[in-house]
Amino acid sequence: MMENDLFKFPKSIVNDIEGFVFYYKMKFPKVVDRYLDLVKKYYNNPGELRKICIEESDEMVRISKKFIEFYKDIEKTGDLKKLIEIDQKLNKLSCFKFWIYNYLLCEGPLQTFHIEKISEISENLAEGDTVEEIEYEKERTEKILIQTDYTDFYVENLLRSIKIRGELEKFQELKEYLSKFQDSKSLGFKKANEISKKLSEEIKKDKEKYKILWEEFKELLGVCEIQDSYLPLSSVIRMGFEYKERALKYEENHEQLKKDIESIFVKARKNLSDEDYKQLNISYKMLRLLAESKDLFGKSDDLTIPFWFKLIRKIAEKLKNQNLALGQGTSYYSFVWHVPDNIKGIIYKIDSTDFNEEELFKDSQ
Repeated sequence: MMENDLFKFPKSIVNDIEGFVFYYKMKFPKVVDRYLDLVKKYYNNPGELRKICIEESDEMVRISKKFIEFYKDIEKTGDLKKLIEIDQKLNKLSCFKFWIYNYLLCEGPLQTFHIEKISEISENLAEGDTVEEIEYEKERTEKILIQTDYTDFYVENLLRSIKIRGELEKFQELKEYLSKFQDSKSLGFKKANEISKKLSEEIKKDKEKYKILWEEFKELLGVCEIQDSYLPLSSVIRMGFEYKERALKYEENHEQLKKDIESIFVKARKNLSDEDYKQLNISYKMLRLLAESKDLFGKSDDLTIPFWFKLIRKIAEKLKNQNLALGQGTSYYSFVWHVPDNIKGIIYKIDSTDFNEEELFKDSQ
């Protein structure tokens, strides 16, 4: 892929099952400008792009909480027009603060561009006595670098669960909690949540003594607060009992992967030109960032998806047909064919304004 092709709005995205790449560029044309601006400025600068992704993912969570609280009484809303307006505001929030990153950047041309760069440079790096050996080495290098050493939330929590279990075993006063999780498969969610809550309260009392445990717990407790449930914490603790062998095996494989990556870059530093080495490093870091960003922006899903589907079902109820309730893009490919004519325009009216948080909360009292 040439850089000129990178600086174009994509015509399709593989995992964009709702087809927002077709709807959003028409409904919210400013998202095209925003996307192209991001790509042109940061396509080869993973460090700066990471800062933006972290800021924007935090913003998406913050605004989502505010949005859901503001429109929490949608079940009591009998006005179809008002419900459609709320849905369109949620689409705009998702478009500018979630979809543009989670799909356009993470799974679009930027990803393809850097995969191809790694493939090209891996060919220059490959060595062997035969064509087959050279091809094998090229493919192995590609596979390792494209995979990156990033661990997604599931794997991260799997490894974390083993660490938590090991720490619990060090303290006599915490072993009672350890024993309660021993038979985790027969432990119900409610009971597991109660035990996890008590355990976290115990650790909070002496954060210095239980320093390592607190470091592992505090991020999980932040997720618990978002979900208003101790399930995220109890689920991770239970992993350490239910999937211990799997976690230990993955930990071993992951350590080997990191060694393989380090070895590739040592070889690259010796054998490649400065330009190729620099690009290989950038492309690797960019692919790692894109994998990480999927998780960063995925945090808001726990907030928006339940609310969004509740809203969609409410609209379908007003239309007296629950079969119309599909995915987040339901308004564009389903509801629009069934709402009254005076409401169709709300869905397909072009919104040529940029994202403005205040606008999400106007005229909705």
